[in-house]
Order: sequence, then C-alpha cells, then structure tokens
Amino acid sequence: MIEFFKTFLLPIILALISFLGIITPIILNLRAQNKNLRKENKQIKEVAADLSEDVINDLNTFNKIREVVDNILSQTIADRFLILVANNGKQDMRFATAIYEQHKGIDSVVLSFGATNKFINFEIDSQYKEMLKTAERDGRVNLVVDNMPPSDLKFIYNGEKVKNSLIFFLKRMPINSEHDRILYCSIASHSGIFNEEEITLLKSYTSNIKTIMQGI
Repeated sequence: MIEFFKTFLLPIILALISFLGIITPIILNLRAQNKNLRKENKQIKEVAADLSEDVINDLNTFNKIREVVDNILSQTIADRFLILVANNGKQDMRFATAIYEQHKGIDSVVLSFGATNKFINFEIDSQYKEMLKTAERDGRVNLVVDNMPPSDLKFIYNGEKVKNSLIFFLKRMPINSEHDRILYCSIASHSGIFNEEEITLLKSYTSNIKTIMQGI
C-alpha cells in the first residue's frame, strides 16, 4: 500500500498541489479584474445618467436646446441630431453614450441615458478617439461617410444609410484627476452632403448650444 501511494498517488497529489498553486492566483486575479470592471461600468452609467438627469431637471435648458435643434432640422438637410457624452479617460475617452436624440419630422425628443440604442456605453475605437480629439481642437469634424476609412462608426453609418455627419465639440467637464467627460453633438444627413452655407449655419447654431450648456 505504501509503495502504491508513493508510486501512484503521491505524484498525482503533488501535481494537483502544484496546479492549484498556479491556477488559484489566476482565478483570484480574474475575479478582482471582473469586480473592477463591474465597478467601472457602474460608474460610467452613473456619470452619463447623472448628466442626462441634469438636463432633464433643467427644463429651461432642455427647451432652449430643442428650439435650436428645431431650427437646425428645418433650415438644413440635417435629419438627425444627437448629443453624446464620452468618458472614462482624460486624453483618450473609452465609451460614448447618447443622451439626447431628435429627428426631423418627429415631434418627440428622446432625452435619457442611451437615447439611441446604437450608443450605450459604446466602446470607441482608435479612429473615434482621434475624431474626438480633432473635434475638440478644431471645433468640428466633417464626416463624409463614403470617404471615411474603415471603422466602427463608418459601419454604423453605412447600416443607417447616413451620407454625411458633422461632429461638433460642446464641452469638457472634469470628473477627477484621471477622468473627464466630453459633450459633443452629431448632426447627420441621410439624404445628401452639407454645403458650405449649411455648415456655417450649423456652426452658429451649435455655438448657441454651447452657450446654453454652460450652466450644466
């Protein structure tokens, strides 16, 4: 029996102990990472949800924004307007969520966390991150979908049959030493390309929205 134990059982037991010594720290590390990710995701949702609640609770702000967007949709070929928040970073944002959605010819306005299902904690790729940096630096980005390089956003626009989209930077809002949130808007056309006159008009209207949102 002793020989059997030494020959067969002992090597198996030692192997199991060795295996557990390797796998246990990995499991504990994965559990810690999952816990941190859950915490991070909760914080992201709270940040975007709090922001949309700030706008909802200030009806004066909401009504002023809607008046401007009504003019955008009636005076240009734009047929969809979104306000989005990007967060979970300082230089490079990680997630984007829509908090305001308005369409041409539709009276209702969606103002909530995840206003459009396409953008709820949407993890942005490198092209999207660069687009946000350019929008903040230059004020706007003009995206003609046919001319865009392959990216997640181009895939979404193609699926929605968007022809042209203008991204306007609205506001950077510090959260803490490591995280900011960026407010920006997306003005899209499904029917054609914005001309220079329309782009100038949209620049003027989004400047009005920036002024309105200073109190948020």
